[in-house]
Formats: sequence, C-alpha cells, structure tokens
Amino acid sequence: MSIRCVTKKWPIAALIVSSLLLANCGEARPAHNEEIIEDDELLVTFLQEPPEELVAGDLMDASVSVHRGDEPLAGAEVRFVLQGLSFGDGEYTATSVVEADGTAEISRSLRQATRQAVLFAMVEDEDGSEVTAASRPFDVVAAEADAGESFVVGDDGFVGDDVVVNVGLFDRFGNPLPGVAPIIELTGVGELVGECSNSDETGSSTCVVTSETVGETTPTLVDPVDVDGEPFWFVSPDCDLNGAPFGGGAGTQDDPYTICSGVQLQRMAEYLNAAFELAANVDLSEETSFIPIGSEEAPFEGTLYGQGLEIYGLRIHAPDDANIGLFGVIGDEGSVRSLGIREVDVHGRSYVGGLAGQSSGQIIDIHVTGSVTATSYGGGLLVGGLEDSGAVSHSSSRGMVEVVGRGAGGLVGVNNYGVITRSYSTASVVVPPNSSDSDLAGGLVGGNAGEVYDSYATGDITVAGRNVGGLTGRAWTTVARSYSTGVVVAGGDPDYIGGFVGLPHFGAVEDSYWDTQSSGISHDRGADPLETMDFSDMANFPGWDFDDVWIIGTAPDGVTRPILRWQVETED
Repeated sequence: MSIRCVTKKWPIAALIVSSLLLANCGEARPAHNEEIIEDDELLVTFLQEPPEELVAGDLMDASVSVHRGDEPLAGAEVRFVLQGLSFGDGEYTATSVVEADGTAEISRSLRQATRQAVLFAMVEDEDGSEVTAASRPFDVVAAEADAGESFVVGDDGFVGDDVVVNVGLFDRFGNPLPGVAPIIELTGVGELVGECSNSDETGSSTCVVTSETVGETTPTLVDPVDVDGEPFWFVSPDCDLNGAPFGGGAGTQDDPYTICSGVQLQRMAEYLNAAFELAANVDLSEETSFIPIGSEEAPFEGTLYGQGLEIYGLRIHAPDDANIGLFGVIGDEGSVRSLGIREVDVHGRSYVGGLAGQSSGQIIDIHVTGSVTATSYGGGLLVGGLEDSGAVSHSSSRGMVEVVGRGAGGLVGVNNYGVITRSYSTASVVVPPNSSDSDLAGGLVGGNAGEVYDSYATGDITVAGRNVGGLTGRAWTTVARSYSTGVVVAGGDPDYIGGFVGLPHFGAVEDSYWDTQSSGISHDRGADPLETMDFSDMANFPGWDFDDVWIIGTAPDGVTRPILRWQVETED
C-alpha cells in the first residue's frame, strides 16, 4: 500500500510555506484522512534521497520511482523543487524525464548552506492535479574557507586598551563557516590577547589585540585561510579630541602640542612657531574648506612629528591660488617628519603639493598618495617647490600629478636649490597636450636646480613638450646614484627628451641609469642605459652603497631592482 499526496499547482513560494504539511509525503504510514492508492492511480516515491549532509558545491544525487499501479510511467516529466534555496546555477526547479524502468534522476550542485532542506518531486496526473513526494530533511554545510570571501579587520585604538579584530570566515560561495577558531598573526606593534573565539553561525569571530606603544599593526588571518587585513593604529590615550586649542601639551620641543582631530590640525595655522605631534590618525575627508598652514608672508617655522601616523582625505580646490597643500609654505626653520598623507586631492594654480606648496625646511620620512593638479607651474605629490635650504629624505609618493604648464614631478615639482636624498616616486606625471608652455617634467622632479642623490622613479610620464625625462626634465646641478624606469612619452624636440633626464648640464648626472626596455626610450645625454634584467645585479652599479643605502629587492613596479634599505623596514 502507498500514500498519495495530491496537490494543486501552487507557486514555488506557496510550496515552501506549506512544506511542513508535505514533510510526510511518500511515507508508508497512512493516517485516517489519507487516501488509499488504487491500482490505476499515480504513485511517486523516492528511491534515493539526498544524503543527510552535503558540502556546498558538491553534487546532490537523488532519484524517484513513478508508476501508475504496477506500470512505470515512462516519458512523464518530473519536476524537482527545493524548499527555501536554489540549485547551484540559481534555478529553483529542475526537470527530469521518467525512464523505461519508471525511474527519474537528478544530479545538481547546491551552493547555499542551509539546515533542514527538503527536495520535492512533482508529477502532473491526468486530471491536472500533482502528485508530490518529499525527501527527508537534509543539511547543506559550508565548504572550506576561501580567501576571496573571508576577512580580518581591526579599528584604531588607544595604547593600553583592548582592540577587537573582527574575522569573517566564508567559503567560496559566500556561506558562513561556523565553529572555527581562526588564527591571526600581527605585523608591527601589538600582541594577541588569548585566542580568537569560535566563529558563530554568521561566520564571525573576534580576536583581541593590545599594545603598550604607539604604532601601526597589520593583522593577517593565517588559518584556516591566508588573508591580509588593512593596517590599524594604536594611538596615544593622552590626546583629548575636544581639547582646545589642542589635545594636550605646551607647544615646546619637550612637550609638543598633541593633535588628534581635524579641528586641532587646522589650528596649527595660528601657532606657526610651535612644536606639534600627531597622537592619532586624522580624517579630513569630510572637511571641504581646509586652509593651508603657513604662507610666504608667515611660513610654518615649527615642527610636526607624525609618529608614523596618518592624515588622510585632504581635499583643497583653489585653482586660482598659489602655495597649496597641507602646508602652504614651510620656512627655513620648519620641519615635518614621520607622517603618511593619504588620498589627497589638491588643486591649485602654482606651487601645489600634497604636503606643501613650497618648503625651505626639513621633510623626513613623509609618504603621500593621491592626486595633485597645478594649473600653471610647479606640481608634485610631496612638494610643489623645494627651495634653497630645503631638504627631502626617506620619502615617497604614489598617485598622479597633472600640471597644465611647467614643472611637473612625481615627488617634487621644481627643485630650486634644495636637496633630495634616499627618496622615490611611483606617481604618473601628465602635462595635457593643450598646455601652452609644456616644459620640465620628470618622474621624480620636474626641473632640478638643486641636488638629488640615491633616489629613483618608476612612474610614467606623458608630456607634449620638451625637457622631459624619466627622473627629471632638466638637471642644472648634481643628480647622482639614481635611476628611472617609467615609460616616457613626449611630443617635443627629441634632443630635449631622455630616458633619465631631458637636458643635463655638463657633468650634472653621475652614476645614474635608466631602463631602456621599460621606458621605451633608447637615448639619454646623462645617464647610462641598462636593460631590465641588468638592474638585478648590483655589479652594474659601481660606486653605490649596498651596505647602508641600497638593497636589491622587489621594486614598486614588481621587478627586482635596487630599492632603498628603509623600504624593507617601513614599506609605504
């Protein structure tokens, strides 16, 4: 004796709602209200039910028997429907034709993890009703964790406090992976407090990290899958976000003013001779009217120590103004060090930079990313114009510089008698073809009337005019122990375009090189040519200091080349 469940042709959603009513379909235990199957009536029963547990992505194999009485109903169509989820291709139903022996099979993948799923098999009878069989409930569990879906994230916190690092564990289909205790490793300051918690039903786990020192920490999920997280910071607990005028301190070298907010950063413009230090990362992304600190009439003569922290989201739009940047002008006595300036978007007329429009002071260990645009003269991601007595060292830039005119450099727009050492740029440099006075463009410095030592550029340069080079457009004075690799595309006089320097003055370029293959330029009047593979051999760089200054490693362009030793310890 068999049980027949007769249903109308309900929509799929209605089937899901009524699944509990169908849970016993196909069982051989008739109740008082169930109809006894006659010999000529249609019977649908499961021969092979889905396994009690499937792993997401695996095939679900099942089969049913379809008979009218004792006769197989060959050629009939069986409609398979899942309760509450879809097959691996996103379809909610699948069909199969009954074979001569009365069987119909299904073999489909299931990608969505769920509990107590049910597979229905439906066959339309002669009178238009449907006979339905339901499998026993089964589970689909997550596959192994996948790096594409899993994550590890921590927020900034104060020194001495516990910072919660959130971990999400998911398989390649986006299913949460519960019941796993992840293992994370930390790079930088900080240490793990105990073990991470077991992930819950949403795949979420938490780990606790603390630090006794200010600094950056990068978490990496190493088990059950390898995933790198974004850096977060431990910052000083002594900084009062709402402090006035600053978060603490007295403004002296021994007790500098502390800064931990955008409001406090802007107040530096009123204390141009004081000493400052960042005690927290500062977000300026919501600030639309930041005013550059210092001017030609009243430059910044104080000090700012960033402690390796960051200012990010600086936006200034002043296309008619000069000396535009976080600082308008840094004076002879001014200094800024150990600071990241991220995601700048700075637009000015002349002398435009992410850190400063002009500087005659000391710039040490500053790293800028984003974009800078000058509508006339002197644009660089770090500094628009480096002036007499000004110095830049151990600094870098990444992003884009556009100058509608003269003096475009990836790091410094124009170097007017300053000194640049142990620095590099990967920024691309563009001077639009409609510029009326397109001149002086280079991957590191647009025009160099100062000195450059032990530095390099890998960014591409696209300029319509002349005095264009991979490192600098023109070298009036010394450029030594440096190299460039970026593509150089210039439409001016070929005599003033070079793989390394557009126009060198006699003896200005010493012990310097450019990559003839990556640059697309086969000539230069100052540097020596090397092919890409030659850069991996320090023997090709006589006179260079590979003990303290340089090391052969992976450059920002992904090629094995000389890089600066400080990069190995403090990657940008």
